[in-house]
Amino acid sequence: MPGYSVEVVDLGLTVADAEEISASGEEFIRNKGLDSWLEPLLSGREEELFVGEQLSPKSWRCRRYEINGVRPVSARIAYIEAKLRQNGVRPKVMPPTNHLRDELAVRRDDDIGLWVSVAIDEVVDRHSLVDEMTRRFRSAYEIEEPRFWVEERLEDDRCASWRGVLGGHVDRVGWEVRDEIKAAVGRSLTDAEGATSESDLEKGGNA
Repeated sequence: MPGYSVEVVDLGLTVADAEEISASGEEFIRNKGLDSWLEPLLSGREEELFVGEQLSPKSWRCRRYEINGVRPVSARIAYIEAKLRQNGVRPKVMPPTNHLRDELAVRRDDDIGLWVSVAIDEVVDRHSLVDEMTRRFRSAYEIEEPRFWVEERLEDDRCASWRGVLGGHVDRVGWEVRDEIKAAVGRSLTDAEGATSESDLEKGGNA
């Protein structure tokens, strides 16, 4: 990403750290020599462990430490947290009060919207309502002759996308019939609410 950079900090377990906290190491057989550039970077103790004892022309018995060898887990976590602090990692940052309030306001409004949707679903069968409105307003979109619109658009712009032409047609018709759809949905919701109220009254009378 242009203009983006990040500092990478190695928190890996060093030999000195491992032996200081008494981590359990393990022996392993290395089947090739160390890279020539690596050996000069090793301390005496690291070289002793990593170079190891040569068993054959192409094998060495070595010793290594891994973070999973720091036990118990609580000691492992304490080690990692200490390394983070040593490298300037701070506790979680608390945003300003205004930011917290704005974030909370968004979550609040979303929660209200959720419960409103749940309430609507209890009054009316949303899927049935969508199916009903789809059947009622399908004819307004006049999709029988799509090639005509595409060819007409291509006469003006040979680079036009046929998908874009179809999508534009649907968007235009949808905008034109939006108020009719809203009104029809409103009437259906009103009717459904009335039916629900009558049903509740009947249940109350039979109780």
